[in-house]
Amino acid sequence: IGLTIPVTMTGFSMGSNMGIRIDTPISFNLAGMEANVGTDIYFSSMTANKGSDNLKVTNIIGSVSLFPFSSIEIRTGLGFTPEYIEDYIILSALSIPVDINYYLPMNLSGFKFALNMHAQRTFGYPQGPGSEPGDATDFLYFGLLINTPLKF
Repeated sequence: IGLTIPVTMTGFSMGSNMGIRIDTPISFNLAGMEANVGTDIYFSSMTANKGSDNLKVTNIIGSVSLFPFSSIEIRTGLGFTPEYIEDYIILSALSIPVDINYYLPMNLSGFKFALNMHAQRTFGYPQGPGSEPGDATDFLYFGLLINTPLKF
């Protein structure tokens, strides 16, 4: 849950971000640290500065997480990101995200909380009404992660 901030896109301002991460039981050793594999699905929106042509982004990312320190997680991956501005769409634009999560020193009945900074480059940009040509979309997310104790 958090805030989406456009970086290289003109005509848009901050919006919302919400998603879910599912960790898999797949892990391996990378540079002496345990690396965990997971899938992220999150939805973002950025508000148009003029009109109602808001940008909506759906991210489907396969990612790998590392914990270089007990309270710091670094996660990166690769995925597909459909982007929408009204009726204009780019299907399966390639995305490369990088996350840095700081886990707060609190645990409430198995629920853990972290501050999240997420940077993402998506190699595609929908050409909506009044938008300038572009071949990539860059944005930042700032938010709060809530890890649940639920296991499947």
